[in-house]
Amino acid sequence: MFAALAVTSRYARIGVVWTAGWLLAFAAVSEVLQGALPIQRSGSVWDAAADTVGIAIGLVLARVLARPMRISV
Repeated sequence: MFAALAVTSRYARIGVVWTAGWLLAFAAVSEVLQGALPIQRSGSVWDAAADTVGIAIGLVLARVLARPMRISV
């Protein structure tokens, strides 16, 4: 999910730093809420780490997709 959010954020022309920032904040808040609310979920450092990896993958993917295609004949 976080990779898709990163790609779409970059597609919307939101800068890399802002994209990483709002997604990291979203990941942190979601983990805190999962641990604090009575929704049968628990906050996890490992889940936050997976979210961070997803953000990085999404940012790399967005950069690759933004490159013009080179077609050699």
